[in-house]
Amino acid sequence: MNGKMKKAAILLSTWNGEKYLPQQIESLLAQNWTDLVICVRDDGSSDGTPALLERRRGDPRFRITLGENLGFAKSFLTLLRENGGADCYFFCDQDDVWLPDKVSRCAAALEQVDPARPALCFTGREICSEDLKRLGPAPMPSNIGFLNALADCVPMGCCMAFNAAARDLAAEHLPEHCCGHDWWLYLLCAAFGEVIPLQESGILYRRHEGNVSAGGMGFLRFQLWRFRKFFLGGYFTEITAMLREFEAVYGPRLTEEQRGQLSLFTRRRAADQWKKLTYPRPFRQSAADEIFLRLCFLLGRL
Repeated sequence: MNGKMKKAAILLSTWNGEKYLPQQIESLLAQNWTDLVICVRDDGSSDGTPALLERRRGDPRFRITLGENLGFAKSFLTLLRENGGADCYFFCDQDDVWLPDKVSRCAAALEQVDPARPALCFTGREICSEDLKRLGPAPMPSNIGFLNALADCVPMGCCMAFNAAARDLAAEHLPEHCCGHDWWLYLLCAAFGEVIPLQESGILYRRHEGNVSAGGMGFLRFQLWRFRKFFLGGYFTEITAMLREFEAVYGPRLTEEQRGQLSLFTRRRAADQWKKLTYPRPFRQSAADEIFLRLCFLLGRL
């Protein structure tokens, strides 16, 4: 019997996902949870994904929307805004496979938090090949909180669940500048609520050529991806714009300490760069990642 968490809403954004989507949908329907709605928004697919979804129209377990292309982050946040009324919410990628107890384990964790307090939990994930051969669990982060959220997003959206208070807070303002729907939720819950890691895997995390995220890449391939994204692309500018928008909307609600930490990333004065470079607490998870980040501070990239 479900406790305080009765109704669960799965927010699934699709885009050209016909190859893996049927398997993911079957894993969602196999959850050991009674009151479940799967809210799907197609983000302008050009393959057979809309036709796959149309076959589910009329099934009371599904809410289907075929939309224009907004990009993955805005598509997920649009789903969040347009689908209220649940007790807990889950972001869902189209190409993974959920383990049968993912919803129930996340709901049990969220039930331990005051329902008026925004809360987010995230499971571990089992890295898999394209054909779902298990390659081992991904490492779980240990440095979690608002300071980390300014420079990193450790809870991946595909592993994330959040309560109604977090959903309602996020629905107040859909950001124009957003590096990820999951990062935005992490910022909100780290600032105003709780972030709870669950060590056990909740999904089979499929790696293939079409993945948007970098999770599960080998070391050398990841370093090349990171160099291209951060140094050759404009990702640092996107992060700064996102944090400035967060500051403009939510700054007055932050504590004095949080406002000071955030301002290190939103102001580009030499004094702030030096403070970041010499900050006594780590922003990232590993020593290598921390060195990389401090080098970015030194070069004035972030």
